Amino acid sequence: MEALEDAIAKRLGGKFVSPAEAHSTVASLYNWRDVAKRTEVIYGKVMNRKGLGDGERMKRYIGGFGSIVGPLFCLVLGLGRLILAVAEWTLPTNEIDLAPATTIVRGAKKRRIQ
Repeated sequence: MEALEDAIAKRLGGKFVSPAEAHSTVASLYNWRDVAKRTEVIYGKVMNRKGLGDGERMKRYIGGFGSIVGPLFCLVLGLGRLILAVAEWTLPTNEIDLAPATTIVRGAKKRRIQ
């Protein structure tokens, strides 16, 4: 609350940074090409990571989320797997018709959807 009162007092007293000056300061702090490059590196690392198995995931849940929430998360994971197994049993994946690949044309852009 004190910070808000301070900000209001500065604003009323004319002692504040103009929005243009604040924007200029923030813009100078970032090199957007560098931000994009770092983001791309992180996405690449995530895409190349191997997923955890259910056993390892449950160990992490129990070890990292406490004695109540961890087992609860494990229960949810188990129920989700059970629901997926029942769904696969009632309608196997290989019996589902796939939508054919198509091409969308909008204006000058053309892209293929698979």
